Parts: sequence; structure tokens; C-alpha cells
Amino acid sequence: MAEPFIYRRIVDFAETDMAGIAHFSNYFRWMEAAESALLREVGVPLTASDGVTDYGWPRVRASCSYHEPVRYSDELEVQLHLKTIKVKALEYVAKFYVGQGDERRHVATGKMTSVYVCKPTAGGPMQSLALTPAMLERLAPLAEEVLT
Repeated sequence: MAEPFIYRRIVDFAETDMAGIAHFSNYFRWMEAAESALLREVGVPLTASDGVTDYGWPRVRASCSYHEPVRYSDELEVQLHLKTIKVKALEYVAKFYVGQGDERRHVATGKMTSVYVCKPTAGGPMQSLALTPAMLERLAPLAEEVLT
């Protein structure tokens, strides 16, 4: 099994409600931030443009199961697993943890699918694209499964 990509941050006050508990929508932001950091680290652009065509990775599916609350100032660790590389898409599983050592707790599990697409810069519909050989070369070592 491939090692997960680790993304760490402190939960900000603005991400919580009056009780200091993180709002559920932030888990999706944190998954996306982890994905962005992973792609940046391996040299795969999250967005690109050649002036005629824009390229990117919209999310086409996302879910999250919450096991216990995350609170203001918690040290949050997102373990992002690149579960599957498909011809045109990446499937991720994100495991969220807070605490350290014996106090570490698994607080949520998310899933997300991103599809590689292009669209005309001047406007028009998006079209899915096959991942490039360079993308596959950089991402394959991180994946649990590659279906091409």
C-alpha cells in the first residue's frame, strides 16, 4: 500500500461555530487543500492555461463521515490516500486525525473524486481529458491502484 500524503494545520476560529466546533463544510476545504498540496509537491498543476485552453481538476464527487468533533485550535492531520488513478480521474480517501501519540483520534473519513478537464479560455463547456504520461509518472508511485 502506498504511503499517504500528510497535510497538517491548526483549526482556525473562523472555521468553528459558537461552541468552537468545526463546521462540517470545512472538511471538504481541508481535503481540497491537501489535494492541492499533494499535486504541488509532485509537480502536477491544479490549474493551468495556455491562453487558449484552461485546464483543471473539478471535484465530481465528495463525501465525509464524521466520527467526533474537531475544535478550535486542534492540530489537524489529513492523511490523503490516492486510492485510484483512472484514465481521466483521481480518487482519494482522506482520514482526519487530531491529537498526538496515545491521545491521537481518528475524527472523520472523506472521499473525493477529481476529473482532469479542459475548457476554452473564452468560455464554453468543459471536456474531460486523459491524464498525461507526465502526470501518470508523477502520481503512480503515490497510488494504491492505477487503472489506465
